[in-house]
Amino acid sequence: MDRANEKTMPEGNDISVERRAAIRQRVFKGAVLSFNRGFSTFECVVKNLSDGGARLNLGDTFPVPSECTLRFADKVQRPVSVRWRSATGIGVQFIPVDQAERRS
Repeated sequence: MDRANEKTMPEGNDISVERRAAIRQRVFKGAVLSFNRGFSTFECVVKNLSDGGARLNLGDTFPVPSECTLRFADKVQRPVSVRWRSATGIGVQFIPVDQAERRS
């Protein structure tokens, strides 16, 4: 990432560097994570969103595989890759459709 996309954010007395390539917008949208050819699904809430990914809140993140499909309430679907997870949330990166087709 180039320095033009970096910004510093104070956290207490510390300075941290924002490393995201795209700025995330706070949202509160319903969505569904699906995998296993659509036979397995989890409802989730999209908490923030950017061109490159999203932060999702779920009841439990353990059963979510590393790659799945995120379907928004407006029926738009995006293949995603899990980048991080906590007990009730995950961060996903959108996979370009041409790469997702090659992985299938």
